[in-house]
Amino acid sequence: MININFDNPYLLLLIIPIFAAILVPYFIAIRKENKSRAAVAALVMHLVISLLVILAAAGMSNVTVITKTELYVVADVSYSADATLDTLDEYIADIEKNLPKNTEMGVVTFAKNYRLHTPLGEEITSVKDSRVNKSATDLVSALKYTGTLFSDNAIKKIVIITDGMFTDPDSTGKLAGMIADMKSEDIYINAIYLDSNLSEDAKEIQISSVDFSESVYKGRETSASILVESTFDTDVILTLGRNGVPYREKAVSLVSGYNVVNFDLDTTEPGEYTYEAYITSREDTSDKNNSMSFTQCVHDGLRVLLIAGSRSDVNTVTELYGDRAEIDSYVQPTPAGANSFPKPFHVPFTVEDLCWYDEIIIYNTDVRAISNADTFISSLDTVVSLYGKSLITAGNNKIQNAEGGSLEALEDLLPVRFGNDDSDPKLYTLVIDSSRSMEFRNFDYFRMAKLSASYLLDMLGEDDYFSIITFSGDVYNLVPPKKASEENIGEAIKIVNNLDVTQGTMIGSALEAALNMMSPLNFNEKQIMLISDGMSFEGGATLVDDPLMMADMLKANNITVSTLNAGNNEQLGITTMKNIAARAGGKYYFCASSENLEDVMFNEIADDVTETEIVGSTDIIVKRPNDSVLENVSSLGAVNGYVYAKKKASAGTVLSALYTKSGGGTVEVPIYAYWSYGMGRVATLTTNLGGDWVKNWQDGDGNTFLENIISSNIPDKRIDYPYTVNVEFDGRYSHIEIIPARINPDATVTITITLPDGSELGEVLSLDSHGYFYSAETGAVGKYTVDIAYNWSTKSYTSKTYYDISYSPEYDSFAMSSPAPLHAMMRNNGTVHEDSDVDLSNEEGKVATYVLRFTIPFMALAALLYVVDTVIRKLQWADVVSLFKSRKKSEEVTK
Repeated sequence: MININFDNPYLLLLIIPIFAAILVPYFIAIRKENKSRAAVAALVMHLVISLLVILAAAGMSNVTVITKTELYVVADVSYSADATLDTLDEYIADIEKNLPKNTEMGVVTFAKNYRLHTPLGEEITSVKDSRVNKSATDLVSALKYTGTLFSDNAIKKIVIITDGMFTDPDSTGKLAGMIADMKSEDIYINAIYLDSNLSEDAKEIQISSVDFSESVYKGRETSASILVESTFDTDVILTLGRNGVPYREKAVSLVSGYNVVNFDLDTTEPGEYTYEAYITSREDTSDKNNSMSFTQCVHDGLRVLLIAGSRSDVNTVTELYGDRAEIDSYVQPTPAGANSFPKPFHVPFTVEDLCWYDEIIIYNTDVRAISNADTFISSLDTVVSLYGKSLITAGNNKIQNAEGGSLEALEDLLPVRFGNDDSDPKLYTLVIDSSRSMEFRNFDYFRMAKLSASYLLDMLGEDDYFSIITFSGDVYNLVPPKKASEENIGEAIKIVNNLDVTQGTMIGSALEAALNMMSPLNFNEKQIMLISDGMSFEGGATLVDDPLMMADMLKANNITVSTLNAGNNEQLGITTMKNIAARAGGKYYFCASSENLEDVMFNEIADDVTETEIVGSTDIIVKRPNDSVLENVSSLGAVNGYVYAKKKASAGTVLSALYTKSGGGTVEVPIYAYWSYGMGRVATLTTNLGGDWVKNWQDGDGNTFLENIISSNIPDKRIDYPYTVNVEFDGRYSHIEIIPARINPDATVTITITLPDGSELGEVLSLDSHGYFYSAETGAVGKYTVDIAYNWSTKSYTSKTYYDISYSPEYDSFAMSSPAPLHAMMRNNGTVHEDSDVDLSNEEGKVATYVLRFTIPFMALAALLYVVDTVIRKLQWADVVSLFKSRKKSEEVTK
């Protein structure tokens, strides 16, 4: 390529005055009749001589680039970048305009595959005409191919233009290594980030995921939750097909963002069902991501392990299940005497044994009598938490006041805490009257109140919590809830001792402040001790302070209020304090002097629950009326007995009862509670499933409730093998993880994957650290089946898992692109740009050039022209012509 340069380009401006000096005299001084051919020739000669002198003075030279540069643009035309093809063409055109000298450019387009779209040096055409498969993004193969296209002696350059959304999740690492290697081979690479994220005005709808249980039980209510993403508000039809036939249809009003649509799935008949959810919309930009398939298996019959205290208990449970279950029952032997420890008996106790069952029931059994009890409880924990089994306990299983060992481990599984050790943390709030009436009379009530508060604080257990509220005309949250540590108690007593009295007595407002502070806090038991003379302030019609109304509200929130009269003998104060305690379920105390202060106790500080089995008619309190266990149950009669327990904080309590303590006050005791435990569920009925304790339930709704306990605890998913299977698809590969319950080096695992076209992949897997792992390339859309055979000693377990790839990850319109993958792949081996302003210049040392300077030739030519000009000016034109004619004739004579 030719490149004209000037050493002193400003001297070119001399052309204007010099040309003017030559031309102006010519046109002014020489008349028309005197403008001969010789004069015109002289004029032209003067202009040419002047131009040559000026160009020579300016240092004109010609720089020719000898080295050839080859540049390839590697352009991403995959589906994720489809909306940016116009931008891609603009970037390529800008690069072409800024090519270095002696550079030829070509274009390679890529997506799932690649092709040479424009060979070097040919006319660039739009990448919209590229005919690659757009269903994936494989830059690794495209870049490797481009590296083979360069000539040996050329400067080699590549500009990658992509959105960085690669199908293979390992692409970034592979590309980083490739780019580093190519740089070491003198191939220079830069990258341009192509922003392919949805624009604000884009109209796109997509089914992004389906949440469902792939292996369920016949008759179990189950549903599929379909996540639909949309960029705009619109109405669509969402259809759910089943085994190729439309099954359910819903008209759905989508909002911009996330939308969840639920479909109930039919589980009335066992079998394998393939579902497909798909959207019908006229406004959607892309229809490639509007459907998603999934497979669900419905299994017939439940497998139940029943551990019971008697044969009659087995009969009770068997009647509740009817023909819905296959029950393996184990009955605890009857002890020899009333005080004898029960005889040991055997039950399935390993994870491999227990994983066969769907529900495990422990009913009126002394768990300590089970052989290998510790292993049994440990295995029970595993199959519930990891394999999603259900555990149901009912009646008295002798785990009250459990301390260590298998009993305590079992209690950790349960949603309630049995026994009367009262070890759960409690919250106590002191509400102290600091009004002037407390020291206004003959007796110093305020001093007594401070002594009482200090004494009561000292009685708290170290696991309890306390707070302090004072009141007069205003209410003050003096000490927020704190743990009753020695340090905190000491600081609180100092604060109490420094209290002063002020005007006013607002008992009701103080109790309201205590309610607002305590009710949101998660404590099993909450108590208030009101220390006052009971002389509440009456504010008239505009200011109402109603302590009795607040006492009712506190009781409704399971907060008991006891009252301590600090020595006031006036009937009004005594009546107020007694009524508050009575209305709030607490106890009234009177303290006439410091000598009898030791007789005053928080009614809940000293545990007065001495019974483990509560016998007697007790009304049921329904805590969760809409829970599935109460379906078709309109009412339940009183229970005649239950085992004393406390609910745990995160448990769901459906039924409870109020137990009245001997020292006053009531405690709410769970009758039926449950919680999620890992992947499974644990439910506890603190009364029996049959017999005298629930004889009032034997007719009507009671039996329905007991049957519902069975059905509502059916696991969400069936797993009858002692390992977990996790399948992940990363866009190109399926990764399968098989984790056994316990590691056995002698076990063998064989995996077989059936692909959508019916072909199979698989192998025998070796143990790797804590499990078995297998990966296979599974890019085809469709249904995959994973068969696993796990063999150990004489035992063999098999499982079948299905998963569907509904559309290529390339069609995920809501996946967010960013330049981060480009920066990661380039590292320090090139630059990432977010526009087409790429520096394509070559390093000086890499380019060979030839420089031709025109100063001497131009000056020599100017001198020659000057001589010619002199000759022309000295001779007439006719002389010049005759001179050349004479020369021509002499040449002819010579010939």
